[in-house]
Amino acid sequence: MLYGVDGGADLAIDVIGVRLMLEPQTAALAASKITDEQIVELIRLDENVRRTIASNYSHQEHIDAEIAYHSFIANCCGNRILKSLIPVVNNSIHLAVTTWDKSLRDGAALQHAHITSAICRHDIMGAQYAMIVHLNNSREFYLSELGKLQKTTTIAGRHKKERHPHGCLSFLVQHFCYAK
Repeated sequence: MLYGVDGGADLAIDVIGVRLMLEPQTAALAASKITDEQIVELIRLDENVRRTIASNYSHQEHIDAEIAYHSFIANCCGNRILKSLIPVVNNSIHLAVTTWDKSLRDGAALQHAHITSAICRHDIMGAQYAMIVHLNNSREFYLSELGKLQKTTTIAGRHKKERHPHGCLSFLVQHFCYAK
């Protein structure tokens, strides 16, 4: 048991794997179908998630905000089957929120902003890739916790393996794709 959650990081990685199969396509579909009224609500939900992350929130407040945000994205798709799969997403959000550290939470706030922005712009690929980055950041965090994620750096012509706290993909996206 890691972080007080049965199954710990291994279980979280499994659940995130399922989320990676569902949520990037869900975000893409939401970007293609979202209405003006839904855009207003998605922005409000995104701001609520970021507010709970930035404030001295309780875990339950953050979980509730995350669940509302991710559920609403699925609801924007208008697919009844997809709506029935939301409990899988909600379960993994519960695992992630109870195990995240501050830097991972702060990263999630920025990633939510990118997801929301892409969906509201009707940017199908942008929404899909922003969701992939968001979920992969969590996946890499858990792999790091299990000691399964290493990055290779070259120092004086020699390769040295070291763990990057947020994983290689998240590091590259954060420093190159979202650079100002």
